[in-house]
Amino acid sequence: MLRRGSHGATYRVCSVFCAANLLIFAKLVIVIRGQGRLPHLQDASDAGVGCRAGLQGSFRNVTFAHVHLAKTGGSSFNAIMARTFSNVCGHKGYSFDQQLRWHVRLGKAGFGPDRVKFSEQQARGFLECDMVSLEEPWQYWTHVREKVVSAVGGEFVGLIPCREPYDHMLSMCNYLHKLPPKNKGSQDCAGLLSCSLAMNRFDTKLLPVGLGGEGVFDRAYCFKFNEFNRTRSNLAQFMSLRRLQLSQPFYATNTPRHHRKEQKFEVCRDKVTTNARKSFPYYEFCSKCPDFNVAVERGSFFHGGSEATVGRSIRADALQRQNNTI
Repeated sequence: MLRRGSHGATYRVCSVFCAANLLIFAKLVIVIRGQGRLPHLQDASDAGVGCRAGLQGSFRNVTFAHVHLAKTGGSSFNAIMARTFSNVCGHKGYSFDQQLRWHVRLGKAGFGPDRVKFSEQQARGFLECDMVSLEEPWQYWTHVREKVVSAVGGEFVGLIPCREPYDHMLSMCNYLHKLPPKNKGSQDCAGLLSCSLAMNRFDTKLLPVGLGGEGVFDRAYCFKFNEFNRTRSNLAQFMSLRRLQLSQPFYATNTPRHHRKEQKFEVCRDKVTTNARKSFPYYEFCSKCPDFNVAVERGSFFHGGSEATVGRSIRADALQRQNNTI
């Protein structure tokens, strides 16, 4: 037992303690230099997301960019990711700022922990973010890339949720309470395109140079907008799970859809799809972009390729007339 004033004993204990810590620190530096980023520790406590990370995934230095297009389930996706993984930094929620029992927290001005201003996101920075989620004009991603890649390095990978154009337009019309569109006939297909919301959140300039873009993203992948669990499971190969897995919320931002009223527009499906692809680069991209989930599950993501696109599958899902509520 040490007594007050026993400086020699105290010095010897501190010397041993400090030497041990220096040894641990030296080993840590070797790991960081060798791998670029420490391997993520995985926790298999959640039945939905197991301990799936192999050597390929654990050591990859990847920052994911979730491009939140309006009415693609982005608010729920952001919240689910933040309540599953550490280091998610989103307009609709951060990993570090989650509550045990989820409910939307907004202040009087419409902002709060579950709707964060971009200026606040900038102030917090992006250096510790494994995933960034934004619902801002596409140019904002240039700023995020400059802050992330210049400091952290690695790949900046875009994740774009895709939705069948016709069903997407109906969802946006429902959100705007414009169904049927004002001053339009019940079968005026062009009227549906007037419901488009915030389509400036995506631009082909975000894409890699090899795909005709300006290289804001090193790679860009799509996923079906309603495949939350599948995408979450595959992201577990790259991202650290939270110590405590939290409940998975549905962040509702739309009113219930009126599918009977929508049926009268079914004749517009093909025309709306064609015109949407001509009018908005987002839909043309979604018709041929590589599927993130397929790429990870088949292993092609790890060597930069993909065998499948989401275009046909999102149309097949929409044709099944599932009762989408978003």
